[in-house]
Amino acid sequence: MPIPETYSIAKYQLILKPHEDLSDQIALLKREFTKNYNVPTYKSSPNLTLVKFSLAEVAEQRLINQLRSIALRLPSFKLELRDFGSLPSHTIYIKVDSQEPIKEIQLALRDIKALTNIPDHKPHFLNDPFFSLAFKLPSIIYDKAWLEYSQRPFAGSFIANRLLLLKKGESDHSYKVQEELFFGNKRVSVKQAGLF
Repeated sequence: MPIPETYSIAKYQLILKPHEDLSDQIALLKREFTKNYNVPTYKSSPNLTLVKFSLAEVAEQRLINQLRSIALRLPSFKLELRDFGSLPSHTIYIKVDSQEPIKEIQLALRDIKALTNIPDHKPHFLNDPFFSLAFKLPSIIYDKAWLEYSQRPFAGSFIANRLLLLKKGESDHSYKVQEELFFGNKRVSVKQAGLF
């Protein structure tokens, strides 16, 4: 059932965040890119966005409860980052080698009805998520930078053991962590009733 228009709507993202050392390493790469190619700095911290969506704030706690239930069933897993990729003419990013566990999380998230409760605001699941190094690049800068980064190696990894729910309210200028959802690696057992 759609949420009435009178409720305040917030924007959300569900992300995976690397450990501090890897975050610092990626942030350093971003600063280096900004300096070397004289492009604007985007101050977002390194993270892997799984889904972006809007939600009526009145439905937030129910969503958090559903996300917590999903997180408790998830096992921790290792994500390998390797080398750079690009979206031709505007974006350069760090590739994530191990996409399968991410796709499993996204599949579970697609079953949450609250994500689709606002008409004309379908959730945006990021296929093959990555760590952005630079985006919205002018094509001349992209061409020059991609020539370098297509040949440049990168390797890193981290253990994903939690989801972070980020929120940006109607009056906010940036996203803030709303909830931390730790993986519990618990399988839900279903007791089968006897037939007779």
